[in-house]
Amino acid sequence: MRVLDYHAGGNYVSYIKERGHKALDLINERIKSINTKEDWEKEQKRLIDIYKGFYPEIMFAKRHPIVSKVVSKYEYEDYRVENVLFE
Repeated sequence: MRVLDYHAGGNYVSYIKERGHKALDLINERIKSINTKEDWEKEQKRLIDIYKGFYPEIMFAKRHPIVSKVVSKYEYEDYRVENVLFE
């Protein structure tokens, strides 16, 4: 099983650096091509879609506000303890 496709000699650090530099060059070219607000909004949407692809959809679902209520409170000299009920 091959995890990384690397150059002969097996220098993983050099390989990863090379891949990173190529990726940064591509990103810089994309940034240079952004000339208008609409171009940026398209690029922003593309990047957000890529980012969201790494995580389950549920992480980006619209959430309801958390409703909480302090049910008891204990005061001490250096700190306080609150028992909180979340709905």
